[in-house]
Amino acid sequence: MKIRFALTCIQGVHVAVFDAKPDPNTVNRRAEVLDDLTVRARGCGLTVDDSALVYLESGRMEFYGDRDLVKSLESSELPQWTHHFDV
Repeated sequence: MKIRFALTCIQGVHVAVFDAKPDPNTVNRRAEVLDDLTVRARGCGLTVDDSALVYLESGRMEFYGDRDLVKSLESSELPQWTHHFDV
């Protein structure tokens, strides 16, 4: 399975946005998945200052991560996918 993600810069902050819906989709599991994917990206030598998950829930795009980053992502276009992991 491939996890797509976008690496972008928002107001000088290097951000990774991961296309991943945790199973089960609980707050604790979302936090674990986000942390794991962020560590993986950094382990590949990528600069990641902040990160978020994006996924579809009941046909609606949902975000999980830092509140300010989520707010910024919700009010802008989703960045284009630039990388992926095989998991």
